[in-house]
Amino acid sequence: RGDKWYHYLVICIVYQGVAIPIYWIDLNKHGISNTKERKRLMKKVFKSFNIKDKTLIADREYIGTEWFKYLYSSGLYFVIRLKKNTYHEAINKAKGKSIEALIQKVKRSKISHKSVQKSFELDGMKLTFTISKNPDKNAKEELIFLISNRTDVAIKIAFIYRIRWKIEHCFKQLKSNGFNLEAMNVKGKAKQNLMLAIVVFTYVLSVLEGL
Repeated sequence: RGDKWYHYLVICIVYQGVAIPIYWIDLNKHGISNTKERKRLMKKVFKSFNIKDKTLIADREYIGTEWFKYLYSSGLYFVIRLKKNTYHEAINKAKGKSIEALIQKVKRSKISHKSVQKSFELDGMKLTFTISKNPDKNAKEELIFLISNRTDVAIKIAFIYRIRWKIEHCFKQLKSNGFNLEAMNVKGKAKQNLMLAIVVFTYVLSVLEGL
């Protein structure tokens, strides 16, 4: 707004198919968050909620070996989308088919939800690399690449990741559809946080009424 950037880093919990924001911080900047900022958010979340053994789902800007190690050591599972050419050296080094061979296997399959997987090690962490067909037929990218510390089969990892879209639905509701958060010109950090809390609270009441 004007020359000031508002960038809320938000964590939601999915309840009965609906993403509910439970904690957020304003990064006061343009561009993606860094590992230090994500850790700051998660430390606050851990103080308020028992989320150990839960699964964190995130898009491809939330990657990084240091970030993965933090989640790993915190007792959290994660399923995070990868950029196309990320961690290829470590993945190809592990026993099994190469990334290119896995890609071709998925592309050749006539199964709409075809997913394949490979285990590998990254800086002492035992992880899985999953390639899945993009369920969105209108998407520019045919395949989705995922990294996880879960031990589930490929198709389940792919299914878990799709739950991430629930947070996009949540943001759409908060920004429009009657809540119109972006239209509220409230100044001051404390007032802005309070306004966001009020909007989220109203959103939760609406969800509960709907359920």
